[in-house]
Amino acid sequence: MVLLSKLEDKYLAEFGVVVSKIWQRRNEFIFKHYLSTPSQLIHQATQKLDILNSLTQSKTSPKAHLLNSDPSSPRWQPPSEGIFKVNWDASVRKENGTIGVGIAIRDWQGRFLATMRMKKTMLPDAHVAESFAALQAVTLAAEIGINQIILEGDALQVVNDLLRDEENWGQVGLISMDTKVLSRNFITFSVHHVKRASNVIAHTLAKNALTINDVLVELEEVPNCIGSLVDPFE
Repeated sequence: MVLLSKLEDKYLAEFGVVVSKIWQRRNEFIFKHYLSTPSQLIHQATQKLDILNSLTQSKTSPKAHLLNSDPSSPRWQPPSEGIFKVNWDASVRKENGTIGVGIAIRDWQGRFLATMRMKKTMLPDAHVAESFAALQAVTLAAEIGINQIILEGDALQVVNDLLRDEENWGQVGLISMDTKVLSRNFITFSVHHVKRASNVIAHTLAKNALTINDVLVELEEVPNCIGSLVDPFE
């Protein structure tokens, strides 16, 4: 840490980006069974630094302060520093018995750590689908190695299920119990209900998940289906 404190800002940024890309390479190998070459890693880090430099030059723009707006705003709000916000949603297609799961994990600066889209054949019931999606969201957060999260969704019924202490041995209850058990592994864990407008990213991912075949996990990337919804300063 003493050595890092002596680095100039530009070298510190380079160090941070390269370390981030090494971590992303590790996650890609675990989740996608793909291992990029060192030259690819350096190329990706260079591109990331170019983007970071352009954003730094533009940070005085009024749009850069949108994340610190009034908490009553319908926009997505960032968590406190050191906490990750995990948004989830589910979409149901009753005619063929499938559900779509959408998950987005972002940090306190609005940066995407991971997204997931999952299509699954199961009972096309909204309550069951939302409960299953919440479980997948907590599972993804645990698998990528973060330990302080806020689980956030617009399904009030599921949020209430997760906040209740009593046991429920029905299908939804069993899923919620699994989520609660998994949540105990986090240092910080809380569940928040928000309006749909604050959960539009996860909602769009869930809708798009119905068009894929299985599961798509993307690390530190923004899927095309939500590109138009993401503020470039987030």
